[in-house]
Amino acid sequence: MIGPSRTGWTPAQLLEGLKQADPAFWAQHVEPHESEISLPEPLPIGKLKLRKPGEDPDELLRDRFLCRGGACMLVGPTGVGKSSLVMQMALSWGAGRPCFGLTPATTMRTLIVQAENDEGDMAEMRDGVMYGLKLPIGLARMAWENVFIINEDSRTRDGFVRVLDGILRESPFDLLVIDPLLAYLGGDASEQRDVSGFLRNMLNPLLKRHRIGLLLVHHVNKPPSNGTQKPDWQASDFAYLGSGSAEFANWARAILAIRSLGSETVYELRACKRGRRLPWCDSFGRHTSQQDIAYHRDGNTICWETPSKEALQQARPVTAESIVQDIVDWIAAGTADMKTIREAVQDLTGCSRHKAHDSIYQAVEMGAIRIQDGVDRREKLLVLTGKISPRFDAGNQNRSRRGNDGNDRPS
Repeated sequence: MIGPSRTGWTPAQLLEGLKQADPAFWAQHVEPHESEISLPEPLPIGKLKLRKPGEDPDELLRDRFLCRGGACMLVGPTGVGKSSLVMQMALSWGAGRPCFGLTPATTMRTLIVQAENDEGDMAEMRDGVMYGLKLPIGLARMAWENVFIINEDSRTRDGFVRVLDGILRESPFDLLVIDPLLAYLGGDASEQRDVSGFLRNMLNPLLKRHRIGLLLVHHVNKPPSNGTQKPDWQASDFAYLGSGSAEFANWARAILAIRSLGSETVYELRACKRGRRLPWCDSFGRHTSQQDIAYHRDGNTICWETPSKEALQQARPVTAESIVQDIVDWIAAGTADMKTIREAVQDLTGCSRHKAHDSIYQAVEMGAIRIQDGVDRREKLLVLTGKISPRFDAGNQNRSRRGNDGNDRPS
């Protein structure tokens, strides 16, 4: 007789128990079918195909940031507006338009499956986003025709995935949005066994079977008691902002995170995983994996936009110390010309040329930099001393406080 332990059977233990309990049944009904197990076929490495840009039929977001069969996870604090950002992405991509530098490879047909918002909430988001995007009539109609909504708040785990499988068999889509993840996990988000079973054994086969991409919306952990959100984290550390097991970040092909800056209107959108593939640039034209996004200026409009300079300065207060840190960051990233740094300080602070010079000399007095002559003696170059370390983001690129305008630029 098979008696399960208090900790439960593993699949291997269960099979071995069944084999020992009834060897005759095993020999007659199981062993003849063991050879029927579907095994992946080894592919010689020389036969792997790398397609030219724009020619990959599986590409959903440009530069292969997201492809069919893969998943991107969007993480952020509760109530921050993840669902409205997802709506904005879906409608933009449905019209074939980029959304904050995330560019669709083609006009995208999206199915949003959500459990937290009623019909009125979703309609408000749709109308707010459409008002904010101000699409021409033809593109607006295209966006409306390419985004579909399903409210599902009663099924989890394999039951939920079976429902999705049935829907996708009836109507094909390019992108599936699940909002939020925890509504459908049906297990302990901190247990890798529960998380891996849902992501790898249930969702992965679904994505491959229907050749569809996934945008998975997830909550972050509760903020620390000191009121700051991971203040010492850098670069790909932010991939682990999501609540629960590290398996979420390990499994996701790409990760986007909405991070609080302490402002009620301005937030940081960070590409924590595969960010190097995005055409995001700072104001010097250097690649970056973060940009600032803000709620629409009209407080009654549910839509995201690039923040104004005034809103950004309020969200990221400029102090004498922060300017010195910015100067160090800019020099570390390869901008050493004193004139260029002075103009950057003027643009950042709105100060006069004289005050910008004062900021540079303050950095000298603090021992952060020194000034030396260039090839042309009239040219002055700024050199780091090593006393103050630069801040770097993913890809060893400089993170500028000056933000990102959200427009597509070549990297």
